Amino acid sequence: MDFGDFYQSTSRRTLRYAYGLTGNLQQAQDVTQEAYTRAWQRWRQVSGYDDAEAWLRVVVNRLVQDWWRHLGVRRRIRLEPMLPLPAPSEDTVLLTTALKQLPPAQRQALALHYLLDLSVAQIAAETGVSEGTVKSWLSRGRAGLADSLREEADAAGLRDAGQIAGAGRRRRRTKAIATVTAAGLAVIAVVTLAVAVVRSTRHDQPLNPSPSTTAHTLRRLGEPLPGSRQAAVEATVSGGRFFVAVADAHALTVTALDSATGRRVWQQQVPGRHDSIGGVVASDGFVVVYDAAIADDENGVISNQMNVLDPDTGELWWQREFADPDGNGPGLGEAPMGTAREVALVGEVNSGKLTALNWRTGTVRWTLPGDGSRTIGEVVTREDGYSGFGDSQYDATALTSVLRLSPSGELRRYSLTNGQWTEGWKSVPYSKSTDYLAYGGRLYLRTATQLTTFPLWDNGIGPIVSYTANPVAQGTKETSRLWDLTPCGGDAMCLIDGGNPVEERGRNPYELVAIHAGNTVNRVALDRDTFINTAGPYVLLSSGGLFDSALRQIAPQGQRTAWPVPTGTGQVLLVDRRTTDQGRWEQTALTLFDPVAARATSLGTIAMNPSWLATAPGRLVVETEAGIELYAY
Repeated sequence: MDFGDFYQSTSRRTLRYAYGLTGNLQQAQDVTQEAYTRAWQRWRQVSGYDDAEAWLRVVVNRLVQDWWRHLGVRRRIRLEPMLPLPAPSEDTVLLTTALKQLPPAQRQALALHYLLDLSVAQIAAETGVSEGTVKSWLSRGRAGLADSLREEADAAGLRDAGQIAGAGRRRRRTKAIATVTAAGLAVIAVVTLAVAVVRSTRHDQPLNPSPSTTAHTLRRLGEPLPGSRQAAVEATVSGGRFFVAVADAHALTVTALDSATGRRVWQQQVPGRHDSIGGVVASDGFVVVYDAAIADDENGVISNQMNVLDPDTGELWWQREFADPDGNGPGLGEAPMGTAREVALVGEVNSGKLTALNWRTGTVRWTLPGDGSRTIGEVVTREDGYSGFGDSQYDATALTSVLRLSPSGELRRYSLTNGQWTEGWKSVPYSKSTDYLAYGGRLYLRTATQLTTFPLWDNGIGPIVSYTANPVAQGTKETSRLWDLTPCGGDAMCLIDGGNPVEERGRNPYELVAIHAGNTVNRVALDRDTFINTAGPYVLLSSGGLFDSALRQIAPQGQRTAWPVPTGTGQVLLVDRRTTDQGRWEQTALTLFDPVAARATSLGTIAMNPSWLATAPGRLVVETEAGIELYAY
């Protein structure tokens, strides 16, 4: 089949799929044409695939997730224009609102099943999960859609008599709700499944609000979970559940809590020794807990582990043991490199070998050789704007590809589905001492004193020096000046400029810096160590401080040293220690701050561990003397 025949036979189906994933016809048309452009450029390779259309859908998925970063120079070829489609009906808009609330994996499964008529087995093969997981996505997606539609209908309420003139139209809408709720998603072929980046309003002027005097009431849900005497607790949220991991007395316990009721869905004790927790990541397809165990108490050798569980039942699927790259334990030189919905990535630190593991079984799906290439982290923004545990707005499970840079300076993008490379760039500076990060269609290269940008949409532009560190005072030690590179403020890249020893800190600049497109730079002076966090267009500092994209302070007066934590709603939770004894349980004031409305509302004070909490919209998980507690507000 030549390219023209392939395009004619598949383009309408692909457009329908893209429309289902975006909810925006113009955007779907752009995504579809871009996907076919890339297929045309590689047609000799793509035409040899067993299922070229499945490859095309992988490209569409990635373009939908990152559509906004392809607004630069686009490659163009002559394709017949897409025919316009009629505007969505009111029923479609209603369904769209409900579908936007579903997790991405459920939306993708529904789109593949109802838009493209793929079977459960075909969806499982394309997404790399078990058929049982696909059935779970479809079942939970249908249930979630029904709940959302009922909530939409309930929220509408009853109008007065003068407003009931449109009763016939509303009856048609009610009938549509009842039909979808009872009969499933037979009409989903015309509705949209949105995968959109959450964007918040920016401020032109700094804000200085005062907290309101009215307090929300924190209401505890369910019973407390046992805590950890060694303060080894992590949690994340996904699919309406909190997944809480607690390491205590060398044992690891993982619990799933229903975020609506606090009910324990399941609890699992993971075999083996576990002394600390590095993090918890969850999606519709898996829960993974990264933890460490002291394999040799006398010499302090640390063994890192990956534990993968079923999110529905808590069943332990598999474990894999790694080693600290600086340690001497088993598996020396191998470490977890990343978490994605497609596969778990494992890399050899020295050789650059990259291995992709099947999430369900732990078996090897594909391998890239150890040729000295560097695997580069790529950041994708979560559609709901937060990560669950006071971390950042970037989704560890949203990637569908991985970037690799060879010693010859060739950068390639590889599909996580099969390990095949899909596009590449040449003449990218390679160095083992440089840190690399991809975000927003750009590759960032950070050395000890310089930040360089390499645009990925045009191979002819080449690297551009975006920022050079402040010079150090004569006679002081120069260490790594630039660190904590973090996307922030929408189109910006933030970092910390300053890294001299504490005894020399006052002699050199120490700043938070934001570099925007066009190399416009904003900066604010710092007086202590900190780490950068984000929430939509806002920049949060772990040491306290909430800034807009121009780095203007917008936290309420009197709370500018409070720890700001994203909540997933556009609001920020301010965590303010009220005691100074530095004990584990400290009186901690919690304030909910809305940057758009410039309103701060007290949630009350809790005796808790002020250095840890987990969040979801309207929910908090905190550690108190009674254990791990879930609160609603």
